[in-house]
Amino acid sequence: MSRAYVDTCLGSYLASIQTELGFKLLPGRESNKRYRVWFDTSPLVRGTFSEQVNAIQVAIQSGIMTRNEARTMMGYTPLEGGDEVLIGPNMLPVEQNQEQANEQDRTPDSSSGNDDESDD
Repeated sequence: MSRAYVDTCLGSYLASIQTELGFKLLPGRESNKRYRVWFDTSPLVRGTFSEQVNAIQVAIQSGIMTRNEARTMMGYTPLEGGDEVLIGPNMLPVEQNQEQANEQDRTPDSSSGNDDESDD
């Protein structure tokens, strides 16, 4: 289904049903507890498998999502060590990327030597 159909056609019906169910069935209007009925329409507008994989790959590489979060989203079982946030060009855990950056800062740069001095 297209996103436009879900938003424009189904959206108004779902909003009405959500409101009515919440009003008639859910407790908590008198107390401070708030409940809400919500319809998950994401399966209706999910892209193709390759589109999903590409989007998840970008989310993992950007550090937005862990590998296990992505696997859960796709319906797969978690991997051991998959809860670390990976980021950077080497796809290392954040802590290792920070350590690597600190090591590079401490390494003297051979090209920054004094070229002004000459043996003339």
